[in-house]
Amino acid sequence: MRWMNDNDEVAAAVNAQRGTEVTLQRFKYGAIPHYRHVGTILGADELGTWLSLPPQPLMRAGEQVFDVTWWTLQLVPARDDGWWAAFFEDGVGNYDTYVDVCTDSMWAGTAASMIDLDLDVVRYRADGSVAVIDYDDLEHHTVALGYPAELVELVHATAERLRGALVGGRSPFDGSAEPWMELLRRDRRS
Repeated sequence: MRWMNDNDEVAAAVNAQRGTEVTLQRFKYGAIPHYRHVGTILGADELGTWLSLPPQPLMRAGEQVFDVTWWTLQLVPARDDGWWAAFFEDGVGNYDTYVDVCTDSMWAGTAASMIDLDLDVVRYRADGSVAVIDYDDLEHHTVALGYPAELVELVHATAERLRGALVGGRSPFDGSAEPWMELLRRDRRS
């Protein structure tokens, strides 16, 4: 694992150092603005860039949708291995892991954007079960936004692959996030 500090080379994907503020913008298909988060870079490793997302209002198209009242660790994957971004929740909420099926993240300076493709894969905190959720959103947007059939197939295949990785404890759902979560905890205490 590579830890970032002021003297390290900048994180490869973001070209920024640990502690640098970044903006994450999710769009819906057709470049429709969806959610926007602000976070800071914790560091990068072979899996991707790890971000600390503090409690904040979740914004959609410039308007506050709801308040996220907990800290979240996000992994933006380093390479295209199937279109996703993972969120690791620190002891709050219904999920300990929430994986967003989305396009590859496109970085421009300290901003990353991706297209949210509706399905999400979650691991429930209470019993550790894993599920694919938001099929209704995918069905609705397939019609309303005109998703091509190939895209819908890719979204389903990606969600099933991610479900298998979560159930099987495969990287990055094998404890790889824990050192980064510890760093997030340390940072927020200081």
